[in-house]
Amino acid sequence: MAQLLPRRAHYVCKACRSAQAARPIIRAFSTTLSRAATLRQQLEGRSSPIPNKKSSGLPAQVQRPKAGRPGINPPSSLTPQKARKPANETAESTTPPPASKINSNALLTKDSKLTVRSIQEDALAILESEEVPDEATVLAVLQRAQELADVLVQTQPLQGLPQSDLSTEKQGAQTSSTSNDGGSLFVELNEPQVQARQEQDQVATPLPASALSIEDRRTLAFLLVKALYPLLEDPKVYISERILTFYVEIATTLQLPQYLPKILHLYAHKQIPKPGSHPIQYSEPWSSTPKYAVPHRLADLAIESAISIRDMPLAISLIDETVATTQFKWAKFIKKAAFPLTLASSVIPLAWTLSSRAARWQISWEEDTFFWMCISGSSAYIGTMGILLYITVTTWNDHHKRVRWIPGTNLWPRWVREEERYYLDRIALAWGYQDVNRHGEETGEEWEALRELLLRRQLELDRSALLPGML
Repeated sequence: MAQLLPRRAHYVCKACRSAQAARPIIRAFSTTLSRAATLRQQLEGRSSPIPNKKSSGLPAQVQRPKAGRPGINPPSSLTPQKARKPANETAESTTPPPASKINSNALLTKDSKLTVRSIQEDALAILESEEVPDEATVLAVLQRAQELADVLVQTQPLQGLPQSDLSTEKQGAQTSSTSNDGGSLFVELNEPQVQARQEQDQVATPLPASALSIEDRRTLAFLLVKALYPLLEDPKVYISERILTFYVEIATTLQLPQYLPKILHLYAHKQIPKPGSHPIQYSEPWSSTPKYAVPHRLADLAIESAISIRDMPLAISLIDETVATTQFKWAKFIKKAAFPLTLASSVIPLAWTLSSRAARWQISWEEDTFFWMCISGSSAYIGTMGILLYITVTTWNDHHKRVRWIPGTNLWPRWVREEERYYLDRIALAWGYQDVNRHGEETGEEWEALRELLLRRQLELDRSALLPGML
């Protein structure tokens, strides 16, 4: 049979084929290691032979990666003791960050502490002065504080992890990336992954070794806000809109809005000092005028900052001092309703003029009869359409999520207090369940207090008929 059907020259039996199935993978693995070691020897100018795969471990010159490549360090057990470097030397040998980050990190050393101390001294000098300070002087101090606040938070949020947790996570990521034999060599051969990991480390790492820690920056941020609060609280410092804008931006940038309710209250109710008077004379402000309304952008920054730090009483206090005040309602009326009302009031004289001219031109009716017919028709049309438009604007509630008006609430409060209802809705969304199907199941003392507060303000939380599955 073998003579009739001779085997071909390259015939391989089934058993040998199954045994040699994994050899190409092993060969490719060893070839990759050999190429990587050869490439490293050529770059380093060494003439040592290619290490054998079956040896107990790679030589030190192959195992130890070059400095300046984060994320590819070998385990500590494979690195000789004499090759280890302190943490500060390792940070200095890494790839330098962009120029913008170098400048910001350079400020996060002793200069930032000196800047905080200088701001404290300038604020103290204004407080100890017996004259009314100029607005430009106060703005100069606030502008320096804002620049420092931007530097303190631009690398890592102040609400982030402590430095110990960040270093532990970074060490765990480095250990997992080099846990396999020869893993660092494959990472070095893949340059796009190395660059992506370097950029990720620059974003995730809070600061280099020479910069301040998270705890130090939190301390500086607290000292900065604490130094500015007495400055704005001082009776002889007039809080203008520009000064208020600077302070709100600084407090919200540093995530420290605890002093904002008092400052926002003083913005409208603080006595106005008279410049150049000795002793200083004060006048009472008319706090209910639209001039003292907090701008909507600043109110949004303050309330969202309180929500982000999970402080419900602070968020409600900020709502009461911003969008729930009388001056804010008057400002909203002037900005959004004054022009439409003026336009509507001008329609009546226009209709009167057109009706009188039409009565003189026509010849079918008496002039007085036709005139009053035109006036009656135009007034009925304009009045009906205006009432329908007003009802449509004031009863629009498609944007409501959880907080709605109690049935029977007047239309004027519905429109003029819309911002107040919106931010209370934001609080309910932030503190309640995120799953829509679980709305209405929240319990707890804080949640019941919020529900009671809404009821006192003619608002309703999670109306049963509007919950999912109740229609």
